[in-house]
Amino acid sequence: MVSIPHCHLILMNATNQILLLSTIYGLVSLIFGVQLSIVGPMASVLAKQAGCTEAEIAPVLGMSGIGLIVGGIPSGWIMDHAPGHLVLGVSCIIQAVGFAVMPFCRSVLELAVVYGAISLTFNMINTGVNCLSMWLLPCDQPGLPITIGFLLNALSMLFGVGALLAPQLVHFVEVHTGSGTGVYYIATALAGVAAITLLMLPPGPASPNGQTGPKLSGSLKKAEQASEGSEALAPFQPIIWDEEEVRDHGNPGLLHSSTAGKEADSRKKDSVFWRMCFQAGLLMLIFANVSIELGYGNWIYTYSIKQAGLSEAAGQQITSLYWLIFTLGRLPAMFMATCLSTASIMALMMPLAVLGSVLPLVMGSAPAASTGGDASLAFSNLGSRTPFAGGLHLLVSGSSGALALNTSRHSSLTSIGSQYGSSVDAGGGLTSVITATILVAAGAAAGVPCSMSMATEYVEVDGFLNGAMSTVAGLGATFFPFAVPMLAKWLPNLGFQCLMLATFAMALLQIASLFAMILTGRILKSQRGKVLLYPESQNSLEDTVALGEPLLTSHAEDVHG
Repeated sequence: MVSIPHCHLILMNATNQILLLSTIYGLVSLIFGVQLSIVGPMASVLAKQAGCTEAEIAPVLGMSGIGLIVGGIPSGWIMDHAPGHLVLGVSCIIQAVGFAVMPFCRSVLELAVVYGAISLTFNMINTGVNCLSMWLLPCDQPGLPITIGFLLNALSMLFGVGALLAPQLVHFVEVHTGSGTGVYYIATALAGVAAITLLMLPPGPASPNGQTGPKLSGSLKKAEQASEGSEALAPFQPIIWDEEEVRDHGNPGLLHSSTAGKEADSRKKDSVFWRMCFQAGLLMLIFANVSIELGYGNWIYTYSIKQAGLSEAAGQQITSLYWLIFTLGRLPAMFMATCLSTASIMALMMPLAVLGSVLPLVMGSAPAASTGGDASLAFSNLGSRTPFAGGLHLLVSGSSGALALNTSRHSSLTSIGSQYGSSVDAGGGLTSVITATILVAAGAAAGVPCSMSMATEYVEVDGFLNGAMSTVAGLGATFFPFAVPMLAKWLPNLGFQCLMLATFAMALLQIASLFAMILTGRILKSQRGKVLLYPESQNSLEDTVALGEPLLTSHAEDVHG
């Protein structure tokens, strides 16, 4: 029996289904950003609840980083073998139950166990949303309402917005209730809304291996019936045809009808070596990009104070500026993805991170004048009109790696509304740090979503590869933030200037990885000696959109139809 909302979805045409599912994935990403970032600003609440100091609560906060690393590959495997929307819905239910239980925990161990269980679902949400988005729009084709590059950048931006809102939500609850425990119930409600929404949907787009997902409707059923009896065929997979066959036979749509088998045979003929090189470049790019994102975001506050000699307020403002630019930097990438390739977008944006990391090394970061290095020059009079407050800079030097994914964003928007006095920019320190922060944030903003979108053009991006990308991202988020203070300790003459040197190295690595992906991608295509066309099932997607037919149908409808 199909629920009423489920019926409404399957009766929609393909365009409306794509737009609705994209909107729901955006909602889930926004909520996920809040969920992942909400515990860090609650460190004082957790410490009071457990009867310990904030430093002793570090193992609880570190569970999110551990969960993201451990859960990467398993979450990808599950997405390949289970209905996607059901997996996401169950994960949100686990989160809702976990956050509802946390107020009753009275020790660090209890909090760590409960939050650890919640953290194991984080990669299910992250990997799941990415998988379903790429399987919904596996490659940019004419006639679709949005492109995969646009969608992935939009989802990443909404995640960032959620992360930015989390500390403000904690502050709001604390101010108006006198206690932060109400945040637990808000997190429970948000997870519940996401779970209910997801569980009312059909199973979801299918994995490229055809093991999961709903049956296809309309003209897509022809391709499904030709897939050698598989229950569900991955929608809209690009088909590779021999150039000679196309030249000799003309219309490639008349050559073969077993599109899934044709693509599988073609994939097997690809050079394993170059395919592995492409995937290695992809994983290295994600590692470098996430390293910059969270390493710089974690330590620019300390750099501003220790290296540039700025005040704590200025350090908070610069950290907030970084996360604001990083989040909004995905907005231009979204719209550029409608007219440029994602490789071109990255080639345009990534050099900014190189320039930004070099700038303080060239200009120097001399301490500002004794006025405290107030950052009002950069923010003009925003503070007098924007009363943002709260947030938490939890920089536990010995645990920064484990806390990276959980604490780096919590400083976002924390002190933009602080009081501003007269500003003096002495020695160029403030100017160079602010300029570097803007450039690094913009240069790293679109790396992960654009690289994932680019991967769909060259290789099959199944759940396993998505899980590997999530695992590598977790490693980057752990390694780089941990390495910066260690380098500063081992190289006292450089101090926290090591942040800029390490960022420079990672910025070069992500550019080198990008060009390795471009080169190996082209080699893959040239070695196949084939051209990418969209016969039969590919044209049927465009026809489905143009004719207003539904994209997904329920299993129940197929049984009774």
